[in-house]
Amino acid sequence: FSSRRRHTRYGTVTGVQTCALPICSDVISQHRLSQLRRAWPQLLVLLAALTVYLLALLLSRLAGVPASLVIRDLAQTFHTPLGMGLIPSLGHLCWAAAAAICLFSASALPLPSRQQQLFLWGGLLSLLLGWDDLFLLHNRYVSELLLYGLYAASALVLLLRYRRQIAALEPVGFLLAVGLLGVSVLIDLRPGWIPLPDGRLQLLEDGLQFFGITSWLTFWWQAVARAIRLQRP
Repeated sequence: FSSRRRHTRYGTVTGVQTCALPICSDVISQHRLSQLRRAWPQLLVLLAALTVYLLALLLSRLAGVPASLVIRDLAQTFHTPLGMGLIPSLGHLCWAAAAAICLFSASALPLPSRQQQLFLWGGLLSLLLGWDDLFLLHNRYVSELLLYGLYAASALVLLLRYRRQIAALEPVGFLLAVGLLGVSVLIDLRPGWIPLPDGRLQLLEDGLQFFGITSWLTFWWQAVARAIRLQRP
């Protein structure tokens, strides 16, 4: 009786362990699969960064530009003093921050669909404006009138299509940012309508542009913050 009881115990324990092994294996497999899914976006970003890096080196080689001039910072290459190009650099950061706030809000926050659409288009427009400001597309590669017309049409579409959302979130900030940027563009296109010397006119144009960029960032930041507050119970 004692021997049969021990045998029954061993059989029971062995049976439990044998049945648990596939369960543990499935749990581990699902955990690893979830880890791979979470790491997938980061791997895509790394792949995109590698592609951009190699493409930049290839294009620079085809154009006869040394690779060191492509990968190094301009201040490091030309030994410029601290502060040179500070305002444009801050403007680039503001464009990038506005795009990041909008795109993150459109993709990750539980907001109404119309607000998500507003933030999505705001992020894409911020990216386009930032790229233009960084690489001076309107001065070197694309017609000024074409790009400025595209920007004006995009701002008008945002205002008309999402007027209720903008009015509920931050209407003054949107109008202020668009107005400052618009006056800066008018000075760039028609500098003769303001009777100022070239140096002061340049200061006025760049100042209005910088104030417009910071107002643009502030508008989206406050709009997202207010949209989140409105969703709280």
